[in-house]
Amino acid sequence: MSFFRNLFSPKEKDKPEPKTHYEVAELKKGFIVDYDATSWIVEDASEYTWMDGSVELEFTINSGQATRYLNCNKQSGNLSIFWEDELNDVWKPARTKLLNETVDVSDGFHFDGRDFVYFGNGEAEVVSSTDAYSVKNWLFECTRQEYLISFNKYEDNSTTVFVGKRLKKHEIDNILRTE
Repeated sequence: MSFFRNLFSPKEKDKPEPKTHYEVAELKKGFIVDYDATSWIVEDASEYTWMDGSVELEFTINSGQATRYLNCNKQSGNLSIFWEDELNDVWKPARTKLLNETVDVSDGFHFDGRDFVYFGNGEAEVVSSTDAYSVKNWLFECTRQEYLISFNKYEDNSTTVFVGKRLKKHEIDNILRTE
């Protein structure tokens, strides 16, 4: 009798369908994304809280061949992707200007066949899964507004430069949760 009861009785409560579509802002460590015809794994997630109140998410992604930094502005949803470069290769006066904090709106330079002009600057508190620190940033964009260069000065006076470009939302796709 229990066989028939089990066969014809209501099944377990309907379970909700597992989520299959994720936005970039929902990424977490271990997720996989497709960008530029390559799959990338999210290795870390950081949150930048800028002094003007805006918040950006930065995801360190790795393809096995390269590391990139995928940025997402939480308010606008705007996306960009960056890769690290050498200060002297990008802009020779950068190190001195960053250390002295003398970068200003009249600064500009030529890099990788493009002219870059000052776009803005800011300070942020950054929290990642492994670290927390402060950063000062100066952002330049090319005259066609598609490529970006981000100069950073950290609280220990170290400096870095990241070259990047703005992305359209469809350029990051097939976001998969691996857990």
